Amino acid sequence: MKNILFLIFLLCSMSLSAQSEQQAEKLSLTECINTALDNNIQIQQAENNLIVAKATRFQTIFNYLPRIGASGGYYIRNGNYFDNAVDRFITETTRSFSMGASASVVLFNGFNNKHSLQSAVHNFRSSEANLDGQKLDVEANVLSAYMNILMDKENLEVSSQRIDLLQAQYERAVKRESVGVGNLEDVYNFQSQVANEKLNNVNLSNQLQSDYLTLIQILQLDPSQKYQIEEFGDLDDVELTAIDSYSEVLSDALGFSPQLKSANSAFESARYDYYSAHSVFIPSISAYYAYGTGYSSNGAINPDNGQFEADADFTTQLGYNIQPNMGFEFNIPIFTRFNNRTTFQTAKVGMLNAQLDVESARVNITNTVQQVFQDLVAAQSTYRAAQENLLALEQSYEYAKKRYETGNTDFYTYLESLNNKNNAEIQLVNAKYGIIFRQKILDIYRGQESNE
Repeated sequence: MKNILFLIFLLCSMSLSAQSEQQAEKLSLTECINTALDNNIQIQQAENNLIVAKATRFQTIFNYLPRIGASGGYYIRNGNYFDNAVDRFITETTRSFSMGASASVVLFNGFNNKHSLQSAVHNFRSSEANLDGQKLDVEANVLSAYMNILMDKENLEVSSQRIDLLQAQYERAVKRESVGVGNLEDVYNFQSQVANEKLNNVNLSNQLQSDYLTLIQILQLDPSQKYQIEEFGDLDDVELTAIDSYSEVLSDALGFSPQLKSANSAFESARYDYYSAHSVFIPSISAYYAYGTGYSSNGAINPDNGQFEADADFTTQLGYNIQPNMGFEFNIPIFTRFNNRTTFQTAKVGMLNAQLDVESARVNITNTVQQVFQDLVAAQSTYRAAQENLLALEQSYEYAKKRYETGNTDFYTYLESLNNKNNAEIQLVNAKYGIIFRQKILDIYRGQESNE
């Protein structure tokens, strides 16, 4: 009976363990990037800004169209006033109604409409590029967090292998001491090394969980859910050491950079705002047409014979009082309390600042590419040196291990050899992922990203 209960408990434990493993969602780099792009708040704000820029662009197009309006009203007047409908002064209470429609169109306003349209078009392009720039930043952040996790896992694997090796040596030292061919010093030395490496392993595990949390926060996923990221395929030395020329990388980055495109478009928008500011000093011309009619309780004059009809009804008066008119209007700015001058100066300074933003964006992308490219070259050099170093230290370790096991060398020489080998393994791992990270970062900056 006890065996049956134990079997049931074991099967339940295995089932719960399998369910726990199934609940860990597997994420690839592409899925992480797509999830971050969907959930990122800054991207959503940039998309909203793009909607506003698009609406502004359409509005500047509609500014070429006539302005059309209609009006109407019912009025009660008391006292002495001149009633146009009957062409005389009235002293009694008058009830009147009027309605009409009008249209006006700007014929010339110093090309303000044209410059405003061009400014809005370039502002829309700047918003588009800014959205692309936000996406690029998110991709770079996801890639950085993703690579940190992979590096943590590799370092954790090296630590686990070191624990296994030290544990085996510890058990061997215990057996040797128990049969009288070893000593307690070796036992205690290996015991302390195992404990120390286990502590290091725990710290690495904590770092891995911390980097997982960083990635989850970037993706804005549920932190209570378990996630696992996919490993990269093995890259050969040719792929790890391949590199384009710096001039080619920089040229591609400057040509693709959304930040630089956004700054250039923002400058063009500011330049047309500056041109538009000139129009405030130039007279404007517009044409208008109005059509209206009305009713007065005092009666109306018949336009056909000029006779006053005191009893003209509402419909009749609407026909009598039709007043179509049209004309042209000139608006000449003479003195605007220096508002126009301030507007012009503000637009000029805005254009100059936008020009500096372009130069700043160019410098930033150049500096970034220079730094990443230099780090890539350094990582590749470190990787090649780490390969040679690891090969030599592995041979040295194997030799020291055999000498230690045969009693021809002391514990500290053996441990130093092991430490050197493990450090070389970690250096190789860090250099490898340093290369992959910088290669992919440069691909993103060049618009040649590959998320697989």
